[in-house]
Amino acid sequence: MNNNYILDFFDTNKPCPGFVKNCEQLRSEYLKELKDNTTGQCSSCFARIVRDKYIEILLNNNNLS
Repeated sequence: MNNNYILDFFDTNKPCPGFVKNCEQLRSEYLKELKDNTTGQCSSCFARIVRDKYIEILLNNNNLS
């Protein structure tokens, strides 16, 4: 398996990768957390922190079917 599924997860124009457990829910949580944490100063800093958090979740084997 290659890591394109990570890019696909973050690309909301693409369907959620099917083998990621609860992908739609996880993506929804990511987008909400991103929206809630990227207002004000250093929004790109928070966006990076949120993105990195979800990359770790995706790389965790427990989240793959």
